[in-house]
Amino acid sequence: MMNKKIFAVLAILASTVLLGAGCGGQQKVGPTTDSSKEEKKVLGMEDVCNYFPKELVEEAIDRPIVRAEKSMADDACFYYTEYDEGYFGGRGAGGPNVVVVFEEKNLDDAWKAEMIEKTYIVERDASIPMDNYVVKRKNGDPWQVNLIVGGGKILRFQINHKAVAGEYLVKVAARFAERINK
Repeated sequence: MMNKKIFAVLAILASTVLLGAGCGGQQKVGPTTDSSKEEKKVLGMEDVCNYFPKELVEEAIDRPIVRAEKSMADDACFYYTEYDEGYFGGRGAGGPNVVVVFEEKNLDDAWKAEMIEKTYIVERDASIPMDNYVVKRKNGDPWQVNLIVGGGKILRFQINHKAVAGEYLVKVAARFAERINK
């Protein structure tokens, strides 16, 4: 009697599992084609300095990059237009640079609203051959460019210590976008 009850319970469980698997239609196994493309697209970008050589920045800004240095804190690269061991008044090395950070970030409506609340202008730039947001100061000068590379990842471009004028930041982002789209 006990064996019949166990058998009945197992049969019900097996039927439930089999019917449940079949009710949802065809199930997909593994990543979809789109996510596979996104994964391949971002593969290697976390090593920004290697994936995007300094020559891309030099071509965009029409001046030499004297040093490209990987950040120890995150997936970023500093492309220096000038470099000095005592740049910060003897407290550290550095200089004017374009920094490019590969990060996970959602550029949603809340992010855009926050930028606008801080009096920045947020818009897309058609000269960059991929999805992007350019953040400009009130005077229209680009301050930050974000390339949306997929999979919740972006490349964020910023200028430090007046390395170049803002319009060159857009040109750098466009060169990087071309490299990504190859």
